[in-house]
Amino acid sequence: IPWLVASAIFTGLALMTRYIGAAFVLAGSLYILRLTPGGWRRKWGRVVLWGVTASAMMVTWLIWASVQPGVESPRRVQENIHLLQRLNEARILLVDIFWKWLPLATNLHLPYRPRLFTMALLAMGMLVLLFLAFKNMGNGGVAGFTKSPIARTSAVLILYIAAYIVTLAAMFVYSNPPPDFDDRMLSPVYWLSILLVFVSFAVLQNAWPRQKWLYLLPMAGLGLFAVAFVPQTRALVAGLHQNGDGYLSVRTRNSPLLQAVRALPADIPIISNSHTEVSFLVGRPCYAIIEVVQLKPQPLDSRFGDDPTEAAQVVFRNGGALVLFNSFRWQIESLYGEQTPQRVQAFTRELVLYGEYAD
Repeated sequence: IPWLVASAIFTGLALMTRYIGAAFVLAGSLYILRLTPGGWRRKWGRVVLWGVTASAMMVTWLIWASVQPGVESPRRVQENIHLLQRLNEARILLVDIFWKWLPLATNLHLPYRPRLFTMALLAMGMLVLLFLAFKNMGNGGVAGFTKSPIARTSAVLILYIAAYIVTLAAMFVYSNPPPDFDDRMLSPVYWLSILLVFVSFAVLQNAWPRQKWLYLLPMAGLGLFAVAFVPQTRALVAGLHQNGDGYLSVRTRNSPLLQAVRALPADIPIISNSHTEVSFLVGRPCYAIIEVVQLKPQPLDSRFGDDPTEAAQVVFRNGGALVLFNSFRWQIESLYGEQTPQRVQAFTRELVLYGEYAD
């Protein structure tokens, strides 16, 4: 029990890194139900203890973060939920990402349905092979294999992949703005999936130990991945080494706008449409613009600073500095469409301009 509680505490704190860390709680609960010894009453008792402890840590962190000055939650609950539409969007994005993960698949410029059909055939073929492998092992062989470390490891990988995708899909459907559905967010699933492929090779080797050519499958798999991905990885690494990316890019680190923000006196509060970037690179608290964070349209002719009920605007009217990056225009474009230029103009109408920079 003490180790279970300690594990739940650290699992709950995973939320401090990214909200997707909540997937660990779901994966851990599934693991306890399926892979720990004891009856169902004992398992459910452990799940409740685990879930309550981990959830308490997450809630504590969320409450603490919400009361910090100048900190705004990057996401809110989606008000108007179109469940089927959002799930369809997530499905299409998942298929596109998984297709790119297949070695050499990007050389085949196929539309959505053929890609989905091809991946379904590959998955079904692998499942059939595994079924035949377990059948060939016999009851004794299967029982011995399921108790082996490699089988338990693969079970943990499957549970975590499922929990991660379900958690990300739920956030994609119910949060506003939705999280990115891309290679970066699904990177934990990528390397876990590769491990599962090689675990499958081990299953085949256990089922047919006399077939020596099966022992070449891992090396063939590594060779295929190397041929497919090493060239593009080298190009990516070379570009990152030279120019960096994101907050660590040369362009961002040499930003004239950020240099101007660093020069501001310490007693001047900062408000920005890119508050995380300012906080990270300048090392000072920064208020967010609610219009950007919550994606709620405001009256088209309203000016920033005129709303006495919003903390960032009150701070601005009392001597704060409003820092707008060029990204502000496309951040609100989904709210105003063709009226975005008018909204940008009204947003800063009659405000005193301290400086204007390239970014």
